[in-house]
Amino acid sequence: KLLSPLAQDIIKGKKLKMIPGHSSYPFPLSDPLVFAACYLAEFIVITGFSVITIGMDNCFAVLIFHACGQLKILGNKIKRYQGKVRHPGRNDAPGDCNCLKCIVDFHVKTCELVKKINNFYNSVAFLKLWVSVSYFCFIGFNISKAVESKNYTGLFSNGLNMIFMMVALFLYCQLGGMCQEINNGISDIAFNSEWMQNPRNSRDIILIIRQANIPLKITAANFFVLSRSFFKEYIVTSMSYLSVLITVRTSK
Repeated sequence: KLLSPLAQDIIKGKKLKMIPGHSSYPFPLSDPLVFAACYLAEFIVITGFSVITIGMDNCFAVLIFHACGQLKILGNKIKRYQGKVRHPGRNDAPGDCNCLKCIVDFHVKTCELVKKINNFYNSVAFLKLWVSVSYFCFIGFNISKAVESKNYTGLFSNGLNMIFMMVALFLYCQLGGMCQEINNGISDIAFNSEWMQNPRNSRDIILIIRQANIPLKITAANFFVLSRSFFKEYIVTSMSYLSVLITVRTSK
């Protein structure tokens, strides 16, 4: 979006006449210095916003990967569980301790980590979702007009923007679904362990399974659970809105 006006004017051999954000000002931009100042200001704002958005997305991915890694470690601890309720001796257990207390404490800390991530990012995810649906319809509408007018530069730039937007939202949905799947697999690991060979460990394993059944979900405003199925619903809903806009436009 930022470079599309520049690309269009360069291809057509014209001078740049559009502000990056297509903004309106209460004063004329005929003065070259005023135009340059406004163009530079919007360029800095849009670039800064893009850097912040990419940074937040990368931070979210790193945090979720860390939480999923902790859940994988928890699964390995459960596989090595030997029926010890508590580690002997010191209060500070080594990192490879596989007693019941350490397993439960480790899982509780991981659940708290995921909840903190969700509490921080649920509003961000909802804002990204709302903007993405609106932007999807807007860009799709521009693409339909570009196809009719054979504006290939506009078609390419708008199509590229749509791809970047969908990839960003898919990242959130994919990571949220991955966290759910790994957490759901913890109870299966506990159930499939060799606890039947030692009935004394059955109550301990049930405690682990019960703790593992606590859902770990990444949500958007605590309403929408981010997953691959939700991303599919998002695409279908956005396409429905877009088809209505195109129908209204063509009927006029």
